[in-house]
Amino acid sequence: MAVRFLTAYAGTCGLNLKILQAYDGQNALEIMADRKANSKSLDLVISDLDMPNKTGLDVLAEGLKLFSKAGYIIWSGLWSGNREWFMGLVTAGGATALDKPARMDKLFEAIAKYLPSAGKA
Repeated sequence: MAVRFLTAYAGTCGLNLKILQAYDGQNALEIMADRKANSKSLDLVISDLDMPNKTGLDVLAEGLKLFSKAGYIIWSGLWSGNREWFMGLVTAGGATALDKPARMDKLFEAIAKYLPSAGKA
């Protein structure tokens, strides 16, 4: 559902985006490594914090080694009782942290930060 929603959003912004979907954190890193190996770009990664095999923080840390100029958005409803710690950890890695349940205006604002033409919808 998220991919379909983001594809529709990209269309309303006039963006020609290829949106890739991973089924867990390890698969996300495999997709990223494959793109890097094949000299393909990657502009933005949107990840949940809590995923099987690798967490969103793993994807951020390892993804930055592959695509240091890409934008990273990590969102979660799992704060382990310390929201400030999570937000600080994610933003220290250069990513944007978002709360769940997701507010679409905050998601669009974060996307526009990394893809400026997305803010023109």
